[in-house]
Amino acid sequence: LTRLRAVLTLDVKLQARSQLYAIGVGVAVAFGLMLRFLVPAEHAARGLVAFYLLALGGTTLMFGASLLFLEKGERTLQALRVSMITSRDYILSKALTLTTFALVESAIVFAIASRGVDANLPLLLLGGGVLGAFYTFLGLALAAPHDAVTRFLLPTGAVFGMTLQLPFLYL
Repeated sequence: LTRLRAVLTLDVKLQARSQLYAIGVGVAVAFGLMLRFLVPAEHAARGLVAFYLLALGGTTLMFGASLLFLEKGERTLQALRVSMITSRDYILSKALTLTTFALVESAIVFAIASRGVDANLPLLLLGGGVLGAFYTFLGLALAAPHDAVTRFLLPTGAVFGMTLQLPFLYL
């Protein structure tokens, strides 16, 4: 537990230094405002679902991958090999920090755009947490074999855009 706490602290500092929190809050406010003013009130619930499918997954996937590329570039991952931190702690820390932040983003969007949408908040948190964790793991897995962002984007676009977003077409 002490190792995981140390990695969590390190991840939060890295994410703050990398401006991921500022970017995420900005994206959440922008999505919230778009949903509020571009989607009619009677379709607000569907707009929120679309946000959770598209943006929540996209940000955790891309943030997880970008952190991995950043740590590869700074040789942090090589340094971690000789430390007491295990791969499990590293991956779990990324999932916990990014999923928690995804839930914060979700709360911001919901607060701005909900317009009286009746929501089951425990179920909404559970769904957001599962989506955030799933996409974080997916982003790390898709980014791991690549050394450059440009080589990562095409296969990720295929997986993320063509298969994982099919529920969006239902909306």
